[in-house]
Amino acid sequence: MILVGIIAALVVVIGLLLLFPKTRESIYYKIIYVFNSPSKEDVLQKMYDKTPVKSAEFYEHIRDYVDFADQLFLDSVVPNLAVCDYFEIKEIKSIVDNTPAINSVNAHFNNIRESFLDEIHETLTEYAEAQKALFVDTIIPLVLIDVDTVFAGDFENVINDYIGFVAKIFDNVDDFEKSWQNNVHSQKYDSIVNNTLEDYRASVLDFYTDYYEELQIS
Repeated sequence: MILVGIIAALVVVIGLLLLFPKTRESIYYKIIYVFNSPSKEDVLQKMYDKTPVKSAEFYEHIRDYVDFADQLFLDSVVPNLAVCDYFEIKEIKSIVDNTPAINSVNAHFNNIRESFLDEIHETLTEYAEAQKALFVDTIIPLVLIDVDTVFAGDFENVINDYIGFVAKIFDNVDDFEKSWQNNVHSQKYDSIVNNTLEDYRASVLDFYTDYYEELQIS
């Protein structure tokens, strides 16, 4: 029975390690550094060999077993985090949240976040200005050309009613109004304007949707 219990416990432990790789890493480093005292040079080299995020994870794993890990990370790794992008520093901030490095990492996070927001503002401002110019210089003239083309055809039909094939002349205003109503339909012009504006609106919406997803804002 005891053997069965031990085997069951091992199965549970192995299952947890497979399901939670971070736990597996933590146990691995605990085994390595509890029984072997690493040198500062060795730990520092391992931090330098990793990406900033992986270096932070490594630091978080070993700090309970390596006395100088906190100071080493603060003095040698944290200063280099100034060149991280927003998403890297955000993840690092989450990793070291409960360590002595959090205040220093937060300082980098705030600076990088401010620059990141400035870039977003600049991008959106440039896009808005470009879209405003596109609307004024291109969209409106195209709508006017389309409307003018359709209206020219409609009005030609009105004129044909007016002169006909035998030089007919409208007898009165009612005849002209009737011909106008038969040939000039405002719905066609509304459709031209609405379809063009809908295409324009959809294009702008697609840009903002894609940009929002690209930013991974949360």
